[in-house]
Order: sequence, then structure tokens, then C-alpha cells
Amino acid sequence: MPPPGPDTLPIKTMLDGRYQLLSVMHTRGPVTLWRGDDRILARSVAVRVVQHSKPDARDSAAAARDRAAEMLLSAAIGSGRLVHPGAASTYDATSTTTDTGPVSYVVSEWVEGVSLQTLSAEGPLRPDQAATVMLAVARVLAAAHERGIHHGDLRPSDVIISGHGMVKVVDLGTGSVVAALEKGAHSQAEPWADSADLATDDVRAMGGLLYSALTGRWPLKRECGLPTAPRTSDGRTCSPRQVRAGVPRNLDALTLAVLGDDRASRPPIASAAELAEALEEIAPPEGTLDLGRVRIDDEPPMTRAMTPGPITSGYATAGYAADAAGVGPTGGHTSGGYRGGNDGGAYPVSGGRLDNGAYPGGGLGRLPARQRGAARRRGEYGSPYRQGAFASPRRVLAIMVALLITLTLIIVAAIVLTRQPQQKTPAPPGPTASPTTPVGVLLPPPTATAFDPQGTDGDENNSEAPKAVDGNAATAWTTSGYNNTDGRQFGGLPKSGVGLRLDFGQPVTIRKMTVTFGGGPTSFELRAGDAVVNDVNSYPVVVGETTAAAGTADVPVPAAAGTHRYWVVWLTKLPTVSDGRFKGSIVDMSFHS
Repeated sequence: MPPPGPDTLPIKTMLDGRYQLLSVMHTRGPVTLWRGDDRILARSVAVRVVQHSKPDARDSAAAARDRAAEMLLSAAIGSGRLVHPGAASTYDATSTTTDTGPVSYVVSEWVEGVSLQTLSAEGPLRPDQAATVMLAVARVLAAAHERGIHHGDLRPSDVIISGHGMVKVVDLGTGSVVAALEKGAHSQAEPWADSADLATDDVRAMGGLLYSALTGRWPLKRECGLPTAPRTSDGRTCSPRQVRAGVPRNLDALTLAVLGDDRASRPPIASAAELAEALEEIAPPEGTLDLGRVRIDDEPPMTRAMTPGPITSGYATAGYAADAAGVGPTGGHTSGGYRGGNDGGAYPVSGGRLDNGAYPGGGLGRLPARQRGAARRRGEYGSPYRQGAFASPRRVLAIMVALLITLTLIIVAAIVLTRQPQQKTPAPPGPTASPTTPVGVLLPPPTATAFDPQGTDGDENNSEAPKAVDGNAATAWTTSGYNNTDGRQFGGLPKSGVGLRLDFGQPVTIRKMTVTFGGGPTSFELRAGDAVVNDVNSYPVVVGETTAAAGTADVPVPAAAGTHRYWVVWLTKLPTVSDGRFKGSIVDMSFHS
């Protein structure tokens, strides 16, 4: 448990006149993660805050918080040494004073996207996607370890896939510190600083990430929000192929090797650099572009699919065609070696070569996979597209045909639209979501309780709360009635709203909420969390304030909302009823995953 400290910072607190705190994402020990706004550069930022005790406090709790702040700032400053496109950047780390007392804070990049935890919870990734994501993660960790920077608490939620196809790792350098502080280690002398142990922990955690991407299960002891991996009759963790049919044998063996499992039919993986080398022979060369669109429901165009096959000498997957990466036409990495010079020539090799004995392309494209990966990590080469490597004529032709078809369709569509009479379509009633919002599986009704943390226990008609989810349009939950005091909501009381807390019994992913309001226009937010806390700010906002007229509204929930057990429908503005008071009413709610 974190040591007792000062009052929680209020929303919209400004740090040093620049960073405004908008909403609490979660709290671990004395460290609170906020989503913030950089008012100077107009960008979202992640802000980790440690509040010091009051200046006049001289007890052990005050010393513990001071030590926690020192550890967090030291780790953040160290992580700033790593500048890598796959690592969330650290922008600022300092201490300041607020109206509630002194604080220390770290500002880092806010990464928009979908976490590996969310993707794995929705279903296992295709093997080629799992390999692509983990190749990106391994490259980031390899670069970090070379600079003495570790994560120390790597989980699927720390890997974010952005909408632009970038794979980002967050909390590098600070993850182990936050984990140590959460366990109460702030009174010890840097218990998290053993770099050898942290490096090993990172490697094993990457094995866990690869396992979860392939199976949707988590094989390690520390919890991460995913179901625990099943075990064999002798108590050992099942291999990925035992959990999910279709996992290639080479990925199955590699996963076990990274986890340090002696059942792996290959040497163990002892470093992030070794894992990156192994994955460079397996991952499709253009997988990152495909995964950037998070297409997990079908096979992407112009990307070779991985198919299960026997283990080969180079641990590549059977079924790949020959290309400039050195993969032979019969599958697996070629056993022969080859070299390329700056003159554009290539020395012929045995196995996997073209008819003229040369490999296509120049620069990085002519290096074997292992040498190419090592060269990229050393910074000697960039992408083959930037270094002059040429795509095959067949691929160039395919791209040109695709562009021509796209251009033709655009022209035809423009002609059709210009010939049709323009008609105005009346706007749909209410501020609900687009009718194209996909409908998934209807979730079982949750347990509903009235949630009024800023009021008196027992208020807000808690006994009627189940009526809001009973599927009966003749029943409803209503709030208390609040006097209309100069137009101020909630009778001028110091409260931001009231609502219902919904317990689904286990973490669930919600993609759409359907809610029916009674009385009149009602403004509300959807919040979510994973614990019963009597503080609305402990449940981060996942759908911002929305106003709906009386009747039924469909509310889309973004994928970034994640998976949570508790969801809060928070009413921020109530309608006026016949007696002139403010009073809200929820007739029914349903939720789709």
C-alpha cells in the first residue's frame, strides 16, 4: 500500500504553467499516471506524478514519498538517453509546487493506438503479425540494453500499435521503478537497479509477450490482465502449439527458448539482440505496414502468409518464396553465404540464388538477414527502400496495377456522383453514434449500483439501480431531485455528477453501449476501472461528455478504452422535470463487446 500522503491533485491542475492534468489513468503505489495537455506545444502527454507530503511533515511516510520521487526522477532522466522511434520519448522530469503541495513529475510521449493486451484479449494475432510486433519490440529493447536502460516490468499493456503502423514501447527506464514502488520498496537502497537481473527479466517478458500474441494467454507469474496460460498434467506451461493449432513450429520453439524452457528444440535466447536476430529470419519483410492497419480478421494484400511447417536449419517458416533477404525457394534460410559490394555486384552462392547467380537489389537488400539486422542496430543502414534496394519487377507491376485500378474507381465514382441529383438527408434524431457502428456480442447484464461518491451514502435511490439493466422499458432508475438554484446543476452542491457503477464480474471489452434516458436531454460520460473505489476520478473517462435526448442512444466505445471489470455511467447534467427540479432517469442499458 502507498504511504499516506496529501490530497489528490484536482483535475485541470497546471504544472509549471505548461502541463495541465486532464484525467487519471491509474495509480500504482505513490505514482499516479495522468493524461495531460502540453499547453505550449498543443499535444497530449503522459504525466507521472508523485505528491510529496506537506512541508511540515517529518515522519517516515514523508521520507518514503521523497525517496519515491527521487527514484522516479532519476530513472526518467536515465531513460532520456534513449532516442529511438520505437520507444515513447521522455520530455521533462522535475519538481514543482502546486496548491495542494510539492510534487515531482515526469512528462513523456502520449502514444495513441491499441495495446498488445487489447489485441490479444480480443483473440490471438496471426503468426506473421505476432512475429512482426515482437521484432519491433526486440529491436527497441536491444537498443535500450546497449545503453544500460531496461524496462523491468514489461507487460502487453506496455506495447502500443499506433494507427500509423508504429510499434511503441512505453515506460522504458521507469517500469521497474514504478513496480518496485508499488511493492513498497521506496525505503530500500535502489532494489531495482541490478541491470543483469533486469535484462534477464526483459528477455523473459518478451517471451511472455510473444506467447500472449500467439495464444491470447499469459505464461508468466505477474498478472497482466490476460487469462493465465494452461498447464500440462505435470504442471508445466503448455507450449503455444498446444494452446492454439496452426502456430508454426519455429515460432513455437522460439517462444519456449525466450521463456527459458528446456523443451525448446533450439538454443536458449539470452538477450534482446539474439531475439531480434531470430525474428528477422521469420517475420515477413513488410509486416509492420500490414499490422499498422490492425487487420486481424483477414489476410492482407501483397503480404505472404506464414503457414505451419517443419523446423529448418535457419528457423525460417516453410512456404516463403525466395527474395533478397536470403530465403531460399524451398523455405528456410539458405545455408550458403554471400557478400555484396558497393559496386552493385553480388557473388553467387549455392542454394536460393537466381538463374544468373546474383541477388537483386543493392545496399542492405543484399545482406543476409542476420547481417542486415546487425547493421540496422549499429545504424549503418536504414530501410532498404532508403538505401537504394530495388523492389522486384513483379512487385512494381503489381503496385502500378493497383494504383491504376484505384484511380479508375475514383474517376467513375466522381462521374456517378455528379450525375445524381443532390438530396438533403434529414439528420438522425439525437447525438447518437453513426448507424454503421459494428454490433458485436451482447454482454450479460451487469450488476448495477448507484454511484454518488460526492454525496451521502445511501442516496441516489440505490435500491432502484437494477431497474436500469433489467431489460424492462416499464421500469427505470432515477436520481434524487435537485433544486434549481440559479440554473446550477445538483442544487449548487459541490459535486460534478451522479451515476451508476456497473460490475460485469470479470474484465470485459465494450464496443457499444445502448442507453435509454427518460425525462429529457441528459449529458453523461462513460468511465472505466478495475477496482471498487469511492472516487469518480479513479475511473478514467473513456467516452467524453455526450448529450442525448430522451429516448435511446447508441454510444460507440473506442478500442483504446481497453478491458475493465467496472464501468461507470456518470451523469453530468440532468434534465428539468415538471416540478422545476433537476432529475435524471435511465430506463435501460445494454452493452456489446
